[in-house]
Amino acid sequence: MGAQYAAAGVANDDWATARLTFTSLKFISGGYREQCLLESKDTDSYLRMRHQQGPSSVDVVGVAADELAYAFALRVGQATRIRTIVDRTLAANETNLAVHKFIHADAASLATGAYSDLTAVEAVRFTQSLWTSLAVAQIMVAASVREYDYAKVPLLEPASLSESTRVQYPFA
Repeated sequence: MGAQYAAAGVANDDWATARLTFTSLKFISGGYREQCLLESKDTDSYLRMRHQQGPSSVDVVGVAADELAYAFALRVGQATRIRTIVDRTLAANETNLAVHKFIHADAASLATGAYSDLTAVEAVRFTQSLWTSLAVAQIMVAASVREYDYAKVPLLEPASLSESTRVQYPFA
């Protein structure tokens, strides 16, 4: 999806924009589910964590504030902004894969891998922060191609991605 998003006119397409951000939001939620699985002792504690403490374990406001400060410090044109978000999306996918390979590696790999200074829970929290930052950036780019009108930024309804999933405008 990321490379397609850079194509001419696609950044203005509400479905493509909503789908791109949906992917980041899905990975935030999935990362928290995985964290709950790693930290819970049984089904009841998993359900308690997942439904009473979620949907993420990262400081969403803090991550968003950092992302906003970073974005406002940049002085780039629209084409560069779109290309950058595509590159960041691809990089987040690669990092997420590397982190999950680390989490599910054998004991010898865990001691020497790229993320060996993190516990499995810390690594999953790292991916949640990564995807949260990216989602904020994706929303800001979506607003920028819509005359900075956040009311026009599309997201997909929080449901399974299917043909019946609808685009919505939660900032309106």
